[in-house]
Amino acid sequence: GKIVVGTTFWWSAELLDVVDLSKMFVGVKVLESEVRSVKEAQTVEIRVVTMPERVLKGTVTKVAKVGKDKSEGELMTRREMRTKKAGVQAFDVEVTILESDPRLRPNVGAEVTILVERLENVIKVPLDGVFRQNGKPVVNVLGWRGARIRPVKLGTVGSDWVVVTDGLSEGDRVLLTLPEGQGFHTN
Repeated sequence: GKIVVGTTFWWSAELLDVVDLSKMFVGVKVLESEVRSVKEAQTVEIRVVTMPERVLKGTVTKVAKVGKDKSEGELMTRREMRTKKAGVQAFDVEVTILESDPRLRPNVGAEVTILVERLENVIKVPLDGVFRQNGKPVVNVLGWRGARIRPVKLGTVGSDWVVVTDGLSEGDRVLLTLPEGQGFHTN
């Protein structure tokens, strides 16, 4: 409750938290499929919900060695994840914000982008637009004569996109659907 004049406290009772706003960090959960790309000292871009127009710089300072099963919250080592039936794993990553801003406050949501690799002049498509036919990646490209299946070669994979290194040209329109019943499988 409220502290009023004359209130008696127990020894070592917590009265308040003093926060150093000049040293802030963001806690991030990174999926098992992506955590192998995250290393300490990587550059990070942070957009805080309360000031979305500003991009803050940060750096990865800690990467958990043990993941948590997102469905059950159970801690599991990487070896245990391979042997036990486990759901999707998430690893805790700590990102230190390198810039200060008087508008930053604790417990505010943020969008964090960990810069793993800088790619320039590449063609990327949504993962949902890449399918497999006879075990090989294909995309459904919309042209002036309608949609056609086109084989592609894939490069770097992001969380929701993939770089196409061969088989597409800039400006090609990739559909996120395929014709029904022709032996296609999603990635």
